[in-house]
Amino acid sequence: MEIINEEIDYTSKQQILDDSEIDALKEAGYTDEDIKEYIADAYSKITAENKPTCKCLNGCSYSYDFTKLVNIDEFNFTPEAKYTSIQHNNNRVYVDTPRLYLPFGLDKYYNNWSLNFEFDTKYCDGHPEFIDFLSNVECSIINNMNIKPDELNTQLKIKNGVPGFYARIQSINRKPVCTIIDSRNNVPNFVNVYKFPKDVHVIAKLRLGNIWNVNNVLCYKYNIVELRIVD
Repeated sequence: MEIINEEIDYTSKQQILDDSEIDALKEAGYTDEDIKEYIADAYSKITAENKPTCKCLNGCSYSYDFTKLVNIDEFNFTPEAKYTSIQHNNNRVYVDTPRLYLPFGLDKYYNNWSLNFEFDTKYCDGHPEFIDFLSNVECSIINNMNIKPDELNTQLKIKNGVPGFYARIQSINRKPVCTIIDSRNNVPNFVNVYKFPKDVHVIAKLRLGNIWNVNNVLCYKYNIVELRIVD
């Protein structure tokens, strides 16, 4: 699937195929599903071509055990009154990230904070597997909710060939529902959300949010429950 800007769309917003190419494929008898499969394969090739290598010395400094990622095939989608919940073994879905780059720090977004994570050029261990995991989560949502890709507000992106994704820190009474720790130099310190630095590397614990229908577009978020600044 194509990951670009803030939504998936294999029509007008697609960079892999433009409108005329999509029309030509449809006139040739290709179905929407055929086109989606082609885009998914093309995106995989683009990701591989743009994938930088880890530049850590003497092996990756922040190795990642991707085998601990939850099995997406075991997700349960349960319709509720106003949303659809996603669970794994009847529990909320929690995910630990590999080491990620956070270039812009935290941005205030309504009553919450928005974060723009990037898989930067260090490309530490686990990044390829984690990118696939995030993409497969969205594929699972699309398939289980029986929608088209452009009917999901994607949280994934590619900017200048660098993959990334969006997440947020929720707030209650204007206070962040997240533990933020600066663990650089092996001296852990709690960090005030209003003084969070830019241009840092982090490791986060995410909670996969519920699926909401907003103006006939399905939306979900990754909520950050713990954020740790690392060297």
